[in-house]
Amino acid sequence: MKEKYNERLLALRMIRKAPLLIAVIAAITVLGGGLYYLINVITAGPTVYEAKSYFLVRYEEEKTDYYINYYSWNTYIQSDEFARCFEKEAEGTGLPSADVCTAMMKADVESDTNIPDFIVSSEDPDEALRIALVTEKVMTGEFGDYLEGVDSIEILKTASVEPAKRDVRTLRAFILSFVLGTFFTVVIFLLKELTPEGIHIPSTLRDRYGLKCLGYLESDQFGEAANSILNGSAEAVLITPGEDEDPAAIAKKMAEAAGIAEEKITPVPSPFIAGGVSGILKNAGSVIIAVRAGEKEGPKVERLLDYLKTYDIKPTAAFLYDTDVRLIRAYYRIGGNE
Repeated sequence: MKEKYNERLLALRMIRKAPLLIAVIAAITVLGGGLYYLINVITAGPTVYEAKSYFLVRYEEEKTDYYINYYSWNTYIQSDEFARCFEKEAEGTGLPSADVCTAMMKADVESDTNIPDFIVSSEDPDEALRIALVTEKVMTGEFGDYLEGVDSIEILKTASVEPAKRDVRTLRAFILSFVLGTFFTVVIFLLKELTPEGIHIPSTLRDRYGLKCLGYLESDQFGEAANSILNGSAEAVLITPGEDEDPAAIAKKMAEAAGIAEEKITPVPSPFIAGGVSGILKNAGSVIIAVRAGEKEGPKVERLLDYLKTYDIKPTAAFLYDTDVRLIRAYYRIGGNE
């Protein structure tokens, strides 16, 4: 029998699980945002300093549409000609080799193509400034003359050193962690709820397994339903799907709830832990399956039904016990059908 999608039960289950879901989302948010803060702030390493120089580039008049973009400037920085000019200007300054210095350097064109800026980054502010000053000599000297299409290069603003601004976005990290945490928490909850493992309301026994349902043990109508099935005096055998359940204790609760003599209900252990159960079930007037409500009870019921089918034993009815009474009553209150 095909079970219908039950949006009411899903909504109520989500409400009942809200404290847990919120706690999981909060934990993921704190973990993700905290990890980002730890990596990018607390353990981010030493401060990096930047020395930035601005240049004014005048292009040859006949090349009115010609300009050098930021990509080309960075290519020039790594060229052999730039390294040669840098080595010449840096001679006697005590700076590392040109290759080392240019590796600390990058160019950018923020808005005006005539005004590129060169940035030198180093953990040593003095080293960053000295490399930047040498770079200014290179750009306004021989290397400037080497550049095709360029008429002249001037220093628009000489280098100054400041701590590099870290692109740390802690708030965004927490927001992203919250969004991702909410998404994955809800998706995992839905996947778990939509798999046929949980049994929370009596109608699941009918819709999913085709069993005649007596309702749930804590219901005021359970006694009437049980007596109707048992015909008042017929003896019944009670069996449970789980191996860790106590059929005798459940049979006692069933007798009290139904208002019938306890001896009218014979509890038998799970057939998966005791032999000879099939014979008792075959000779029983009624076979009642007591199903514990829970998130992982479905496979146990399926296993028991397969066993009964093997021995051609047809269960008379089933009921739920250990239920979430508030959940069931809320479900029926908002329009769920038995």
